[in-house]
Amino acid sequence: MEKINIFIDTNILLSLYDASSNNLSIFKQLLELMEDEIQVLLPEQVKNEFYRNRENRLSIIFSNLPLIPKAFPNVIKDNEEFEEISQEIATVASSYQKIVRSIKESASKEELLADKVIKEVFDKAIWLNVDDKIIKRAKRRYDVGNPPGKKGSYGDAIIWETLLSKIEKGQDIFFASNDNDYSSQLDKNKINSYLGTEWENKMKSTLFFFKDLDKLLKDEQFKNELDKRETKNSEEISKLLEDIDLKIIDEENRNNLINNLKQSNSFAETHGLINSLRKHSNWTYRQKEALAEALVLNSQVNAIIEDDDVFEFYNNLKLVNTVFDFENIDLIFESIKLIDEAAQRRADK
Repeated sequence: MEKINIFIDTNILLSLYDASSNNLSIFKQLLELMEDEIQVLLPEQVKNEFYRNRENRLSIIFSNLPLIPKAFPNVIKDNEEFEEISQEIATVASSYQKIVRSIKESASKEELLADKVIKEVFDKAIWLNVDDKIIKRAKRRYDVGNPPGKKGSYGDAIIWETLLSKIEKGQDIFFASNDNDYSSQLDKNKINSYLGTEWENKMKSTLFFFKDLDKLLKDEQFKNELDKRETKNSEEISKLLEDIDLKIIDEENRNNLINNLKQSNSFAETHGLINSLRKHSNWTYRQKEALAEALVLNSQVNAIIEDDDVFEFYNNLKLVNTVFDFENIDLIFESIKLIDEAAQRRADK
């Protein structure tokens, strides 16, 4: 029986740098266990995009690492317990910096666990050659306005045309991408209707679309395809699938929501943005700082801090628990003050 075809887009591969070491280890084991049942099909464009964007992705991750402050405000230094723990803080800070330097060195040598997993994917992948005919068709697709594609870039069009040209007709494919250029504007978890129809008409097969690897690997259709092949490691694979979590953290979407909140021009807009923000969690320190800035500096936010949705969102950020991890401590203290005052007024009502 033919192997299961899987396509993994560049953004999915880059997201593996955000995954925990435990999940990376599980994913690596899954690749090995399913080696006889699956084949990863990758246009050469994916490898080019990956190495063009790898360092930038790592740079963003490193810039979001929590910082141990080098200096403290007098209100902290005047505390009688501060002198006792100041040396401990300095020791921890020194050790922490050594760890960060070590990680950056591993990243420069491509020796991170994510690097090793991605290398294994690349080593075992079936690479689809991008020729001049494909580039010509991709350029025409872009020029006439057909998806997929971003302004000023043929990359997605090249990938799509490569898949259409190089995959044998009649073969289904499990397609993992977090790129909105591929997804429906009505439902981001579904393939763009134009692309879905084009695939069915030209390839005479089905494209199963997923926004992250976690959903793909746990999908019932994917599991059914594995079962058809009487996978010898089926029990072990099932157990690993229960534990894996490779969901993409949509940082760009989060940051856009935060920036829009900072620039909100009305109470109604603020409520709408808060409703969207409440769907997310696990904020980075920089994101929390930006959210605090929105609260302190934008009157369309701080004027309605007592409203249930706005108050609950900011109160659940728990800024006070990590106050000294931020660069702009004064801003954080001001936001905490606004939240505390709102809590008191709500209690007095």
